Amino acid sequence: MQFPWGIRKGLFGPVGALPSEAECEREPGTHVFISTRSWEPLYGINTLLEAFRQACGVDSSLRLLLLGNGSEAGRVREFVDVHGLSRVIRTLGPFVKEDMPKWFRAADTYVSCAQSDGTSVSLLEAMATGLPAVVTDIPSNREWVLDGRNGWLAAARSTGEFADRLLRAARLSPKQRRLFSKRSQRMVEERADWDRNFPRLLEMYERLTGMSISQ
Repeated sequence: MQFPWGIRKGLFGPVGALPSEAECEREPGTHVFISTRSWEPLYGINTLLEAFRQACGVDSSLRLLLLGNGSEAGRVREFVDVHGLSRVIRTLGPFVKEDMPKWFRAADTYVSCAQSDGTSVSLLEAMATGLPAVVTDIPSNREWVLDGRNGWLAAARSTGEFADRLLRAARLSPKQRRLFSKRSQRMVEERADWDRNFPRLLEMYERLTGMSISQ
């Protein structure tokens, strides 16, 4: 039996509250990427920073929200300072689970450069919100992100590929963005409903326990 954990239906979606202006004031005409992964080597934070720097050099309207923390925090802030990116990269730190829906709605595209991953709950949350995704080309992500249809895949550690995919995301037309959004939302609704998937886990436990008892 195979199934993802999923997310609770209705918690994440494109309609709802946004961060206050005091928390994050959106600049008109910008394209906002969001990453909620920990600032750790495994999650490719250095790849993300360099890829975004390259992409921003081509398109100055790009912005990046980093909602995380971790052992690489010092390097993250040093990178931002050294390259003069404090105006375009916001290091806002982690937020409680209840706040996450509004932050996903404040963004245009989700990005994760994780080098290894299972089914990422944050990816499912972003897809439920209707965000296109730029993620690493690994098996767990290929189950959810169809290249060129609801997001893009990039090779692990490849800053060049990730920069290219970030620019592709920023160049989506409104019509393409709506198609990407609908595909992602539909996929989560059909395959990642926690209330439907969790009983299957209980069913599996009951079956295994029954087998054990009968033996």
